[in-house]
Amino acid sequence: MSAQETIDQQPSTPELSLRTYLERTKHGKRKNNGLVIDPSIVVEVPGFNTRVAGMGELYYSLPDVAAHIDSLAHAYLTDALNVPAIVVQMVGGVPVLRQGACRTRGIAKANRILAAEGQERITEIKVEEFRGTNVEAEAITFTGNKVLPLSDIAVATSMRNMLQDEDAPVKLADLAKMHGKSEQHIRKLISLLDLPLNIQELIIRKQVSMYAALDEYMLSGEKAFENIIKANEIYGKATDKTLRLMKVGDLQQKHDTKAGGQPENKDNDVTDLPGNDDAGAVIDAENHANSGAD
Repeated sequence: MSAQETIDQQPSTPELSLRTYLERTKHGKRKNNGLVIDPSIVVEVPGFNTRVAGMGELYYSLPDVAAHIDSLAHAYLTDALNVPAIVVQMVGGVPVLRQGACRTRGIAKANRILAAEGQERITEIKVEEFRGTNVEAEAITFTGNKVLPLSDIAVATSMRNMLQDEDAPVKLADLAKMHGKSEQHIRKLISLLDLPLNIQELIIRKQVSMYAALDEYMLSGEKAFENIIKANEIYGKATDKTLRLMKVGDLQQKHDTKAGGQPENKDNDVTDLPGNDDAGAVIDAENHANSGAD
C-alpha cells in the first residue's frame, strides 16, 4: 500500500505527534534541541503546493527554480543540518509535507550525487511539525520561501482554496484584509484561474502581467496566447501597449502587401483599429518602442 493510500484509508483517530512517530519508527529523532527526519519517508500530496499551479512538475524546471534547487543540493552536501527545516503535518499516521518542496528536491539531488560517488545518502534533515486546519496549512504558502516569490497563479490558487475550504472557508472580506488588498483585486486575481493553462504558464514565466493577460484574453479569446508570444518576440515584453502595437504592425503589414502599398478598402485601414483615432501616432509609437524606449 502506498503512503497516499495510507492517508486516504486511515480511520479518524487522534494523530500521533511527529516526535512520537519518529521515536516509534526510528525514521528520525530529537537532535540539537530539535527534530531530524529521514527525507525519504516524507509524503508530498499532489496539488497541495500551489506554487506549481498552472505548470505542475514543470515548475521545478524553470531556470530560477532549478538554480535554487541546485543551491539547496550544495547546501545539503556541505552541512545538511544547517539547511532550514522542512515543515510536515502528521496525517493518517504519516508525515505529510507542508513546506519545503524545493528542499526535498534539493536533498534528493544531493543524495543522487552521493550515490554516484559511492557514498552513503543523507538520512537526517531538520524538520518542524505543523498542527492546524487546512486553511492554516494553506496560509503557510504565503509565509514560506521568500527566495522564490509566489506567482500570481500560485497566490490565486491558494486564495481560492481558502475561500472554498469545506471545513472553515475564509470570507472574501477577511482574505482581502489579511493581504492588504481590495476585494475587487482578490476577485480579479482569482479570475486568472479561468484563463487557459498555456496563458497561466506565460504569467508564471513572467512573459505577461496578470492584467495584460486578462485584458488580451477578453479581447482576443484563444488567440491571446499567440498574440502574447508574438509581442514578446517583437518587443521583448507583452504589455497592453506592445500588444496593441503588434496588432497595428500586423495591419500595416497587410497594407504593404497590397498593390502600390495602398489598402484596397476601408475595412483594412489601420485607422479602423478600435481606439486608434490617430494611426500615425501609434505607428510612431511602434518605432519608438522598437528603439528600446518604453
